[in-house]
Amino acid sequence: MPEQRTSTPPLRAGLHGLFRPRAGSTDAAPVAVNGHERVVQASREMLERRFAGLNHPEALLLAFADGLAGLGGELADMGLRLQAACNESDWSRSGRLLRQLLDKYIRTIETGNGCGHTSGERLRDLSVNLLDNMALSLQPASLAEQAELLADGLRQWQPGLPLETLEQELRLFDQQLQHNGHAAQEQRTLLLSLFALLLDNISQLLSPDSWLYAELQTVMPLLDAPHDPAQLQQALQSLRQASYRQGMLQQGLEQASSALEHFTPQLAGCWSEFGLGAGGEQYLDRVRALPQALGQARNGNDLVGLLNTLVKDTVQLQQQFSQLQSQYQQTEQALEQARARLQELDAQARQRPSGTDALTGLAAEGQLDALVATQLAQMPVLNLGLIAIQGLQQCHRLLGRKAGQQLQQQLASALQPLLHADEQLLRLSEGLFVMLLPGASLLAAQDRLMSLRRELASHVQVPRWRASVMRWHTALSVDQHLDRLEAVLPSDGSEAGVELV
Repeated sequence: MPEQRTSTPPLRAGLHGLFRPRAGSTDAAPVAVNGHERVVQASREMLERRFAGLNHPEALLLAFADGLAGLGGELADMGLRLQAACNESDWSRSGRLLRQLLDKYIRTIETGNGCGHTSGERLRDLSVNLLDNMALSLQPASLAEQAELLADGLRQWQPGLPLETLEQELRLFDQQLQHNGHAAQEQRTLLLSLFALLLDNISQLLSPDSWLYAELQTVMPLLDAPHDPAQLQQALQSLRQASYRQGMLQQGLEQASSALEHFTPQLAGCWSEFGLGAGGEQYLDRVRALPQALGQARNGNDLVGLLNTLVKDTVQLQQQFSQLQSQYQQTEQALEQARARLQELDAQARQRPSGTDALTGLAAEGQLDALVATQLAQMPVLNLGLIAIQGLQQCHRLLGRKAGQQLQQQLASALQPLLHADEQLLRLSEGLFVMLLPGASLLAAQDRLMSLRRELASHVQVPRWRASVMRWHTALSVDQHLDRLEAVLPSDGSEAGVELV
């Protein structure tokens, strides 16, 4: 019948746990220990008596087997097997059991620190704290829940337990974190690009003299440069001030309109207030009744009283008229100020974008449809050329948007003096240029662009550019023409200078 065993003691108990004495071991002879006796641990004195007076290896090994059999779990089984090997003088099997004891149990014992925690436990606790902190800030919620589950699994781990499952889960969690980080970075880059394009389009609609245009020119380089918290905070404060000024402008416009509506009927009523007022009516009634009152006067005192009353009423009415005249003048001045303020605010609020590109001085993108219609009305044959600066996107990414704007200004300044009288050059918002070439064949238009490209190639300050050209088709819109031209543009590293559609 197999013997009953107690639970295995913790491995961090060290060598002290290997020699817990078993109950009832009072002599030095080998004793077979049953399950109930192994439950009760022997005292240190019993172990000392068991090993006392032993000078031979066989006796010492047998005493060690007895002490080992007094433990619980797998160590007790090993003690019983070692007892049987000693009793049979099977030293080969005894050596194998001792080697197994060293390899399986003693070598895995970890030395604890001063607080009683092993290095494995400390590493486990640090990992648990790290996962708990990550769970507070991880997005999406599924990653936070996974971090909490891993933390719970690490809390239940003890030195000596297998780590393969936890290791596999941690590796999978690390891969998910990397994927989520890459996705978040890509989303952030797309949002910054969208915001930069939006600001660029807004700036094209504003006059360069506008204060809002200056604010946008300050903020846009920050989207490409490395993010400095101080600069970002300064830009945020500047945009808040701009938003506040815009709100005050709108509020002033509404107040001026309301004041004008209020002052207009008040001004019209000033002319009739004298005749319709209560004081004026009473004064006229007294003047009309004065002859009758004078005829009814009995003495000089009554006459003086009537005249004094008339003078008093006249003075009061004159004061009212003076106040009314002063109020009329104030109302008229306020009306003029409100009208001037309304005109000023209306002019500021309804600024229309200029037909000239603020960056290069060329015709703006919004004039393209009108210029095409004008050219077609003068001459039915029209070619469109699309010009792109080589490496412009890389320049934006490495040196910032301001450097890319300088390249566009240099190219526009170099091309504009070389244009014929009937040729037009426009700048698009994406940093591209459109050239209208009327009255020439498609091959002649290609030769014209290649000639301009060769002529500017010797200028060091002018950036290199590539182009494409196509004949105008009445069945296509302007955007469709631009899409086809952009599709055949030579790449930055291509030797081809001008491609045909």
